Amino acid sequence: KKLNSNNTCDLRMLSNSGRSLFRYFRSVLNDHTRDYILAFKDGRIDELAVEHVGLKDVDSPEVVFSSVKKKTSLQAAKNKLTDFSLEITVANKLFTEGKKLVSEQAQFMKVGTAFDVLALQKFCQLLISSYDRNPFALLALRHVKTPASYLSEHLLSSAVLGIHFSRVIGFSDGNVSAIALGGILFDIGRFRLPDALASKSDKLTPNEFDLFRKHIDFALSAVKQSDGLVKLIYQMVDDHHERVDGTGYPKGKQDSEISIYGKMAAIIDAYDAMTSEQQHKTSMGPVKACQRLLKESGLAFDKMLVKTFVKSMGQYPVGACVLLSNNRIGFIITLNKQNQPALVRQVFSLSQNAFIPVTDISVDQTSSKQVDVFIVEETDPQIHKIQFINHLL
Repeated sequence: KKLNSNNTCDLRMLSNSGRSLFRYFRSVLNDHTRDYILAFKDGRIDELAVEHVGLKDVDSPEVVFSSVKKKTSLQAAKNKLTDFSLEITVANKLFTEGKKLVSEQAQFMKVGTAFDVLALQKFCQLLISSYDRNPFALLALRHVKTPASYLSEHLLSSAVLGIHFSRVIGFSDGNVSAIALGGILFDIGRFRLPDALASKSDKLTPNEFDLFRKHIDFALSAVKQSDGLVKLIYQMVDDHHERVDGTGYPKGKQDSEISIYGKMAAIIDAYDAMTSEQQHKTSMGPVKACQRLLKESGLAFDKMLVKTFVKSMGQYPVGACVLLSNNRIGFIITLNKQNQPALVRQVFSLSQNAFIPVTDISVDQTSSKQVDVFIVEETDPQIHKIQFINHLL
């Protein structure tokens, strides 16, 4: 009762699976206390209206948006950001280390060994630090995917989008860390699926789809036996394929039956998949992906959360390919505080019908300096065989 637990079902499940309830309670209380002390020192006590999920579940987006201190822009935008060109180098090294870490954790899961939670938590803190120094480096780098290693990169990208989404909503630092870790783990069960299934280009048969759905069970099993993982991570794994209209799986939950964190994971998972180059499909681009999310809001995805996510990505999200008024094509690499395009990386000249030396140009209409070049429209990079990944680093 002191932990505000509505029932003991979850605790019995933990006990029956061999988990130490003492270690679980100690972890929950330690995390909550640390968050409270840090929030008190920073004057952020309002953020604690949404408590650590180990102590109290958040049932709906309405609770989050009425209880958490709202923010109109990215937290990092309040401070002077590290230069994009510097942070992208750091972020790239993190992604290299992250792919190795994810591969190691996948092997642990395959042989039935618990995750190295401490290593995962440390890595998530490094991701969060990079995001806070300059969020656009990681948001741009998450577009760098090769079909052969898509799954590892998808998990890292989900962690980045989880950090972004959490910061936009205004979650406490403890919850941001947990959601980042949940982003790495919610699809990790797919590593146990046959390679032929993961790379299949046409529609799955009913039997193949039944097998694909097992990736949730594989991930849940590994999460349950790994000490130190809070409940929201379990919820992200269990609910990220549930849909608010009840058409999802594995349980066919509807709207309020789905955890807030599962709803967030569903949006993150879908957006990253739609904006990724995979073996069986190409990226539709960030603009069209946001449009698809809005179209599916209220059906597949939570309306309020989709609106918040899409607004935070901006009209032209980082990674969007655009035609400029100088007849050049480039990619959005940073946004301003109003989530409008700030810097565009020019890579191709339509006048010359050729690639050009990479140059970054400001299109920020709120800048104190006069801006002569503006965005005309979004364009499809595949028409000119342009790939963002070839011009980012």
